[in-house]
Amino acid sequence: MADINNSRGTSARPTVSGNQAARQSASNGQISQSVRRAASQAPIRQGTGRGSSGYRGISAPKRRRKPTPFLIILIVFLIVLMAVVFTSRSFKNFIAGIGDGGEVTEANTSDVHNKPESSSPPDETASSEVTETFPVTDDESTVEPPEKDDGKFLICIDPGHGFGDGGASSELLGDVLEKDINLAVAKEVTRFLSDAGYSVILTHDGEHFPITSIDDGDNLFYIDERGAFAHDNKVDLFVSLHCDSFQKSSTYGTRIYYCADYKYTTEALALAEAIKKSVNEAFPDYKESRVFDKRQSTGEAYYVTYGTEVPSVLIEMGFITNESDAERMLDDEWRSSFAYAVADAIGAYVRDHGEAAE
Repeated sequence: MADINNSRGTSARPTVSGNQAARQSASNGQISQSVRRAASQAPIRQGTGRGSSGYRGISAPKRRRKPTPFLIILIVFLIVLMAVVFTSRSFKNFIAGIGDGGEVTEANTSDVHNKPESSSPPDETASSEVTETFPVTDDESTVEPPEKDDGKFLICIDPGHGFGDGGASSELLGDVLEKDINLAVAKEVTRFLSDAGYSVILTHDGEHFPITSIDDGDNLFYIDERGAFAHDNKVDLFVSLHCDSFQKSSTYGTRIYYCADYKYTTEALALAEAIKKSVNEAFPDYKESRVFDKRQSTGEAYYVTYGTEVPSVLIEMGFITNESDAERMLDDEWRSSFAYAVADAIGAYVRDHGEAAE
């Protein structure tokens, strides 16, 4: 009688001896170990794309993609754009204004003096005609006259910013801008000196835009244009007036800057020290007028302290971000007293060092 398993098409399992079974089991064990060893050494490739099964196996090396023409053109364009920006005058002036170092001894200001007066685009709403925010006072104080008035020694007073460049601003000043205070004090200094018999001019009066040999007609009086103005008019002394600002409202006081590595460093330092002494004497309860030097070689010196090619200083009258300083600078009497102190110091300097530049 036929086996029922064979009748269903299945094969009968062959019989093996005990020795053969042992050898076959050992062989199967070695094969299994080899397979496991190979599998453990092979990198695991995880399927991530559509239809991927996440199998284990050796991945094929990826081919590096070559940059497309569009990418190359984009890179070249960005390089050219950066070159244009980095070589522009506005960017250079901006960099020149960064890093004034120090917290109290030298405020790391965010204003745009040297710093740069060309960094801000013209304010299209700003009028080129000055509004007399601070009319000239009737203070009759007199500066000691020069020992001789031969008309050869010319003093130049520079109201910082102006026209389309308002300078720094602060909520403590309300609608008043830095340029308004600078111009008001500059006019007072000029009046005191002129009344005493000194030859003095302003770089600008807030109404008529100064024309220099490098004027570009954009309603911004750049720092290099101020240097050109001094050179074109053959001035012998240059004093630039500004207001300072700082992120810490506790920082206050007057700062006078001069260039420490310049052919007129000795004269500029003497002028700065004279101004400090005069301002401290004018405000005995204040006495926060200090002198600081900056170097042209390190890019820290303010341009107008060396670009004028005459003894020059830049005065930061006070901090518009400090409540006390801002209140003083908005006060007519304080501004007049400050202007007189500066004018008196300039007069003293001229009497001691008043030799016209060749």
